Amino acid sequence: MAVHLLVRTPAFPYSPDSASYFEQARSLIQAGSALETPYGLDNAAGKQASILFPIGYPVVLALFSLPGFDPAATALVLSRLSSLVLPVLLFVGFRRLLGAPRAVLLAGLATLSPSVLTFATLGTPDLPALLMAVATIVLVLNARSRSWIVLGGLIAGSAYAVRNAHLALLLAIALYYAYRLASQAAPRRETLRDAQAFLLGASLILVPVLLRNYLLFGAFNPYQMAPSTLSVLHNVRTFMQEATYDVSSWRTLGILVGWSTAGAALFLGFTSGFVWHLKHSWKKLPTARSNAIVLCTLYAVIGACVVIAARSRYEWGEMINTRHTLQYTPFLWAALLAPLPAPAPRLRPGFMAIAGVLLVASILHLAYVAAPRDLLLRNQKSTAAMVAYEAGKQHFCASGNTVLASNWGYVFPILCGAAVRNIEMEAFSCPPAESCRAIPATALQLAQRFAGRPIQLGFFAGRGVAPEQFPLAPPEQMQLERAGIQIMQNDAHAIVLTNRPGI
Repeated sequence: MAVHLLVRTPAFPYSPDSASYFEQARSLIQAGSALETPYGLDNAAGKQASILFPIGYPVVLALFSLPGFDPAATALVLSRLSSLVLPVLLFVGFRRLLGAPRAVLLAGLATLSPSVLTFATLGTPDLPALLMAVATIVLVLNARSRSWIVLGGLIAGSAYAVRNAHLALLLAIALYYAYRLASQAAPRRETLRDAQAFLLGASLILVPVLLRNYLLFGAFNPYQMAPSTLSVLHNVRTFMQEATYDVSSWRTLGILVGWSTAGAALFLGFTSGFVWHLKHSWKKLPTARSNAIVLCTLYAVIGACVVIAARSRYEWGEMINTRHTLQYTPFLWAALLAPLPAPAPRLRPGFMAIAGVLLVASILHLAYVAAPRDLLLRNQKSTAAMVAYEAGKQHFCASGNTVLASNWGYVFPILCGAAVRNIEMEAFSCPPAESCRAIPATALQLAQRFAGRPIQLGFFAGRGVAPEQFPLAPPEQMQLERAGIQIMQNDAHAIVLTNRPGI
């Protein structure tokens, strides 16, 4: 993992969401309140509290940045440290529950998954949030005293504050304690006290966060996005595709499982065989191991339901991908490895088959490490982001009252703190009967929308703009100038326009 981070961290190791997180963190440090510039151009308001992202991650970044670090650098450090600690925590946390050989296998397969390898190199909340989920479940399963369970609750509440998808973590642990009460595997009074200890720890974070949301937005869970255009069935199949890919490191297998009858039959056959084995071996399993299977399975299943429900209600242009399976892959592996039989003096055919499957999975993971497809594609986008920044920083990193907007708008708030909004090129199109190019059409429509307000637009290759759009041709320049739009830069790298007279 250390070598992977050293040689594969991209030139621009951030996502569009990072702009909001970093701006909120900087606002907390400088003004004591978490504010952000709206992402797109539809919202005419100035800086405001985010109704899209939870407050936890900006608070974490602000706290760790107080010594004078920039939140962007802090985010990258936290993600790298989380990715390095993850395999250690998985091994230490599951060693007593699964045994050392299984714990080593769990740590290796989970850490070398496509999602972890991709997001370990980015300064996003994904790896820190995963580490908090692992720490919570490890503490709940291994706690020898209630002070550790309180700590687990505290971490779980923090995980929800960082990523609201961790609602699944809270629900899974609530159902886990209900299972323990129903199974009578432990005295009910002790189980109730454990649940109360966890609730106490979680409440220390959840109560302030939920009260803040209600006071600011009038709802405990205010996070909203544009309505989804994808059906529940489509999202179920996409999740199956991405989860299978993330567990196996084999993209073709994921597509097969998600989108073919043969793949669905293969998945059902594997699941049925696993359930049959679990049914016949359940009574022989130690209580600690059966508890681990229950909690890990509950978390993975509830997490899948939360992701599918959320993406079926809201979409915001992002389909389910390995970022949404990242939080559950280690626990799927833990639930799969826990009931496997130990090697016998005579190697039975069933054990040999299981060992073969695990060997193939390990080989596929190592093959992905050698050529991580998702990460290489992301690095290409990273290079394009840095080219856009270098081409536009002289125009967009200066402060002022002008409305700044670009098709690479999120890059500038991250790297230089400028309040640049994002132009979604797909939202602006030519009338059906006309033939025109994207940049002039978008500029003219935005100039009409912001009539009377100073606005400066920057267009760079990528994110909806093809390289052949540069530079503007003389007829296009004349068209824009007749509409009162001045051209500040027009070359093979950038087109910068403004509607302010005299510029």
